Amino acid sequence: MDKPHSSYLISIVAGEYVKLQDYYLDIPLEYYVYKTNAKYAKLSFEKTPEIMKFFSEKIGYKYPYNKYAQTIVEDFIYGGMENITATTLTSTTIHDERAHLDVSSDGLVAHEMAHQWWGDLLTCRSWEHTWLNEGFATYFTALYFEYARGKDEFQYSVYNMQRTAKFADMSDKKPTVWNRYFDPTDLFGPHIYQRGGAILNMIRFILGDELFWKAINYYARKYEYQNVETNDFKIAIEEATGYNLKWFFDQWLYKAGYPIFEVSYVYNDTTKTLRLTVEQIQVADSLTPEVFKTPVDVEITTKESSKTYRIFISERKQTFDFSVNSKPLMVIFDKGNWILKDLFFEKSKDELIYQALNASEMIDRLWAVQELGRMVDKKDVVDVMMKLIKSGEFYAVRQEAINNLGKLKDESTARFLIDVFKNEQDSKVRRSIVEALKEFKFDFVAKFLAEVIENDKSYYVIASAVNSLALIDSVNRMSVIKNALAMDSHQEIIRTTALRRLSDFKNTKYEKEAIDILKKYSVRGNHPSVRITAISTLSIFADKEPSIKDFIFGMVNTPEFIVRMVIYNVLGDIGDQEVLNYLKLAEKKELDGRMLQAIWDAIARLERKLKG
Repeated sequence: MDKPHSSYLISIVAGEYVKLQDYYLDIPLEYYVYKTNAKYAKLSFEKTPEIMKFFSEKIGYKYPYNKYAQTIVEDFIYGGMENITATTLTSTTIHDERAHLDVSSDGLVAHEMAHQWWGDLLTCRSWEHTWLNEGFATYFTALYFEYARGKDEFQYSVYNMQRTAKFADMSDKKPTVWNRYFDPTDLFGPHIYQRGGAILNMIRFILGDELFWKAINYYARKYEYQNVETNDFKIAIEEATGYNLKWFFDQWLYKAGYPIFEVSYVYNDTTKTLRLTVEQIQVADSLTPEVFKTPVDVEITTKESSKTYRIFISERKQTFDFSVNSKPLMVIFDKGNWILKDLFFEKSKDELIYQALNASEMIDRLWAVQELGRMVDKKDVVDVMMKLIKSGEFYAVRQEAINNLGKLKDESTARFLIDVFKNEQDSKVRRSIVEALKEFKFDFVAKFLAEVIENDKSYYVIASAVNSLALIDSVNRMSVIKNALAMDSHQEIIRTTALRRLSDFKNTKYEKEAIDILKKYSVRGNHPSVRITAISTLSIFADKEPSIKDFIFGMVNTPEFIVRMVIYNVLGDIGDQEVLNYLKLAEKKELDGRMLQAIWDAIARLERKLKG
């Protein structure tokens, strides 16, 4: 290496590999894979030159090193690691053409490539600032999807970031910049990955694209080959754009939580005005601000026109008045879903239908379809769901409409979904259909699901069909599961689905047979995903069969990292004093922070259990 770098980024990998060669401009790109899966490597790595080109041009800073390699490793304990110029990846990212219908390595490749700038060229000064590595890589993956797959895919990626960040906040609330931890791995969760990505998206919204990318370029060049902390990024934004975002950093990076908005509006036909009322109702505490200040785009659509206004929220409760030419057909708060938030905005059925069919942003149509799910007993709502499902809408909107129809459970809806399936090319949509059909207990549905299992090309659609068929055909459930256990698939998605359904046999005449099957798939020699699922499901029966605890405890020294971590977790629920004593010894020999956390959690649960 002729460039300075942090020592934790060094990597040495030894093994019997096949080297595949590629290039971006004059930069060699190397892919090291096993001989057994070399023929599939192109499916995983073919977008590498495009991703490098996109990041180089978008950041305004060419890939900073003289080559880039990607090496797969069996039983790797992460998805990927951004080792400098030589990323290490889990071997599970390699997949065949059939799996490629549902699975892509593009997100993993883009995430680790983004780290070559954000994490390697610039490296966080201490782990409390690691969102500068992981939040950036998460967001830049979404930006690549925006470039390669379109705006709808980008918005859906951000939506999923926000959803994950909010869910994590409910159980483990902490700021994005946080220095209280037992082990650095304690910090590597949604508050730095997904919340960090959502924070960058809000900065982009505030600055606008031109100034956002000016700031990103300036930040990269100002701190190249240096260690950085969060305040350095804030200073770089200020110096590049003139925007002082101290208020933003204070509430989003050094605090936790997110705003919960209650929004309503009143239209006055006499004065032709619309009054919008916005109130934040989140519970304030030492970590969560009483008021999140933020700009918000509000779109108001009438028969004559559609206009977007930018307002600024700075108080707990505010009202905003707008002049309009007639009664609104649609009012959208936070058009484009830029803000990390919860939103409660009561709308009429007609307005939601209008928004679901006419909003210019996919994410606003998706929100309306979700809200209409509460009214799916109405015929006109059902008609809209069916229209969307048969349309060329973005797949996530269609999936949500399918989920809504799944609540109906009537014969005509089941036949409609089956007819759509037969002409549907997108495996994600087909999968949603067979998942929804688990609510329709008709013989013709069971027959259809059996045909899907027999004939569909997608491993993941088949897995979902196995799950649905096992749920609705209780008489033949065991034979459905046994047949599925004989089927090979990508990452064992079909077998693991079948194994999970064995939990349905607890307290039935098939209980012993289910336990025997689960034991068979729990032992070494099975794929790690199979072992994890079998062990977790087997533990459900432990209260009826004490020997299960001894069986699982006997595998506690398995060398497979993730399997061992799951065993520790399960033993925290079904263990005894002997297990507790062992866990306290294991705590002293395990090194990985995630493994230690699993042990600590298991010890805590067992101690509570044994104390009564």
